[in-house]
Amino acid sequence: MLSSLAAQSQSCPNFTDLNSPYVTAFTGSTSNPFLHQGVVSGRHTLITQPGTDPNTGGALQLLPAGESQVIRLGNSNVSAEAEALRYTFTVGKDNTVLLLKFAVVLEDPNHPTIAQPRFVVRVTNNDGNLTETCAEYDVSVGAGIPGFQTYQINSSQAVRWRDWTGIGMDLSKHAG
Repeated sequence: MLSSLAAQSQSCPNFTDLNSPYVTAFTGSTSNPFLHQGVVSGRHTLITQPGTDPNTGGALQLLPAGESQVIRLGNSNVSAEAEALRYTFTVGKDNTVLLLKFAVVLEDPNHPTIAQPRFVVRVTNNDGNLTETCAEYDVSVGAGIPGFQTYQINSSQAVRWRDWTGIGMDLSKHAG
């Protein structure tokens, strides 16, 4: 799973509208998730119904508290597949705080490092540079990741997951 954010062309975007002009969906591989452009059913999924994620043994809520819809990236296929979203918007003078909520669910099949499931969020400026030093979260699946829980499917198959996490970033220096 991968999501990429950039400050460029919409003042208050709806991040769950996959058909909006400020959202670009991609599919590819773990080494390059931006190979093919376009929304792919089953790999870019709008979730609007409450429930729990069976991949976590039902421990993770599909929707975070207070939200009515989210985008799920990912699938259960093999072959190091990857999905990405890029959001391009202008930071408004009255909307300078970016609030993100994300949960991470990664199966741990002990693949080679290049094919191991991974989740990345980057907040970049127009030049593709991080907006600040803490504007990136990048985690690959493995045992003992801080903040992650494990759902053991069987003796050789585990899912590592992190509950919904909220972060906020001040983008006021990018306003306009």
